[in-house]
Amino acid sequence: MNIVPVRVKAIEPLDQAQINVVLTIGHRDGGRKLLARVTRRAQRVLGFGPGQDVYAQIKAVSLVAASERPAASRRRAELG
Repeated sequence: MNIVPVRVKAIEPLDQAQINVVLTIGHRDGGRKLLARVTRRAQRVLGFGPGQDVYAQIKAVSLVAASERPAASRRRAELG
């Protein structure tokens, strides 16, 4: 299923209309992280905040694991 229990770890402003929400998978600290981009309006209406347990619905065309970065990006990271 594409609905995952998550805990809101942090909310980071992105611009006037959007925020990034750092989530940890599972209703616990220390799980793998997800990054969600939502509108400020959605955050206001839904009223979620750091430390709150919620459910995330994954709606994406593609997902890329951090270890699967493009080769050029990996080389830059290895160089410094």
